[in-house]
Amino acid sequence: MAPKSAPIVIAVLAASMAAAAHAAPAAEKPERRRAPFPRKAYTLRELLERADVIFVGKVAYPAGGAGSTRLAPEEVMKGKVPDEGLEVAAVGPPLPRGARAIWFLATKKPGRGYVIDHPQCAYDVLYLSRVKAALKDPRGIGLQDYLREGDVRLARLIAERAEYGLDSEKLAPRPVSGKLQLSVKAASARIRVGGDLSVEFVLTNLGEEPAHVMNSVFRNFFLRVRRAKKGSPPLLLNQRDASVLKGLALDLGDFVNVTDFCELAPGRKLSTMLHYSPTHFPILRAAGKVEVTGIYRVALGRVETDFEPWRGTLVGESFTVEIADF
Repeated sequence: MAPKSAPIVIAVLAASMAAAAHAAPAAEKPERRRAPFPRKAYTLRELLERADVIFVGKVAYPAGGAGSTRLAPEEVMKGKVPDEGLEVAAVGPPLPRGARAIWFLATKKPGRGYVIDHPQCAYDVLYLSRVKAALKDPRGIGLQDYLREGDVRLARLIAERAEYGLDSEKLAPRPVSGKLQLSVKAASARIRVGGDLSVEFVLTNLGEEPAHVMNSVFRNFFLRVRRAKKGSPPLLLNQRDASVLKGLALDLGDFVNVTDFCELAPGRKLSTMLHYSPTHFPILRAAGKVEVTGIYRVALGRVETDFEPWRGTLVGESFTVEIADF
């Protein structure tokens, strides 16, 4: 299992983009590019195997060319790193000067050297002892071990994006499956910057027999949100991620019991109101319009119940919410 979340340098990189912009000389200000969404989350074993070099080092300026910077090594654990450091290219916002991290570098491009294009290229030095132990004895690494909790969440998000077609330009609505119908709507079509996005999920039993539906805000309800700006990637929001960010030790695993279900009589509705805070979901912070799609999903294996639970995925109709600075 991955260790509990700790302050990591990737969070520093994301939080200090504005400060990082003036860390480099003005003449060499890197061109800002959007980093591609990762297509894979690497386990600890994969991280160690794919990396050409693994070392502890700091971000140093100046760099040789626009979009580049130099990593000054302190301790090399795999591969060879020149004493004067490595010049690398960062895809996305510039790296903040002085940031210290464990660097896993694997992607190399002609004329550019190593490229930092994945969130798993850098880790907080708090993970150093585990990295050293894994390098010393790779046999002790489990096949599904990740180095940090954020990697586990990334792996899940990538899987969910693939399942729901989140990379497609438009997610096709599928509000009815079997005898269950989903409708989703925002409490208000216009919210204030800094305010919560409140969304109501309503499940309706269209059948003639009772339906046993799972009703866990952490497991079953998802919100796909995308900025109206052309080219903006969609993100999948889930209350489970907000709980992790609040510091709750939430590990649902595969534990399911009868208390997770409710019986929905024919023609009856089940309403669930969820609130998405911009504190936990940065995509909701800035003013502008967002396209919102609600998803209800129940993916279960065999469960010990005396009834057959509803299984499947429902996708509601998309709607637009304006985040206004008023």
